Amino acid sequence: SVEQPTGEYDFGGVIGVYSTPEYNKEQLVIRGPTTINLVICYAWYSGIKNPGIKYSYYIPASKSFVPKYSWELLDWSECSVLCGGGTQ
Repeated sequence: SVEQPTGEYDFGGVIGVYSTPEYNKEQLVIRGPTTINLVICYAWYSGIKNPGIKYSYYIPASKSFVPKYSWELLDWSECSVLCGGGTQ
């Protein structure tokens, strides 16, 4: 699509803010969750070095999450395997 002026836009049912906080810097903030998958495209047209992209996202922690590990306390025993320079 075509570059839009700064302002608020709908992104998958969520209002996002597109802004230019500094010269040659663009920022897009979307506070989700969104109702659809989003694809963000980046086009760089300049003779200077590509400044790259910085992004972050968050995945909500589920209250029903159950870790898939457990601890079992056992007595110490002799190592069963020789390792490179040490023992296991």
